[in-house]
Amino acid sequence: MTMKTYKIARKYRKLFKRCAQKYFPGEEKVLLTKADQIYDGFQKETPSIGGKENMLASNLDMAMTFFAFYEATDRRITREMFLEVAGWMTEKLEFLKKLFDFNKPWMAKLMYRLYIPYAKKANENKQNGKWNNTWGVVINPEGYTEGCSFHLVGCPLVDFAQKHGYMDFMPHLCEIDNPMAALMNAKLLRNHTVATGAFSCDFWYVGNKSNASKEENNND
Repeated sequence: MTMKTYKIARKYRKLFKRCAQKYFPGEEKVLLTKADQIYDGFQKETPSIGGKENMLASNLDMAMTFFAFYEATDRRITREMFLEVAGWMTEKLEFLKKLFDFNKPWMAKLMYRLYIPYAKKANENKQNGKWNNTWGVVINPEGYTEGCSFHLVGCPLVDFAQKHGYMDFMPHLCEIDNPMAALMNAKLLRNHTVATGAFSCDFWYVGNKSNASKEENNND
């Protein structure tokens, strides 16, 4: 039986090709081929964290994709390059701002409707080992009355980065959470991440016009 070969998804391939053309001209084809090979190896060695049943599992796949390209370039991707690529990615998702608005109460309620049952499912599957080292989830431990808040306990992305020596790159991946929040007209307020040594990553999404968001901007 022939083992499946994993290749980087087309949406990421386009971004990497654009990055290579700008920063590593003449190396595009070699880098993409090498990234595919590395990504295939990552996929085959990494235990499943639930696949399609886990709504956060795609984050690990995305991380492995970026790590594969990072490795293919001999780790020449800088934070500035990566954030530029992330910007290209979010540019294509700008239409989401017309659909999701965290300044309206229904948005936080919708997110809680997703995360409350997900937390129960994820925690149960993590405890029984079916989803291996997936994130644990704690809903709104601080008791915020505005927006939507949860903590993700542990991080399979960090586990992967530690195993392969990518912890220098890991904080850059965490930064994607900010422009992704902006696509919902939200601001992510955060105090700690697993990538910087904490037990969990805190997520508190509030509207970008909210008092909490304005206070955070004044403190920056």
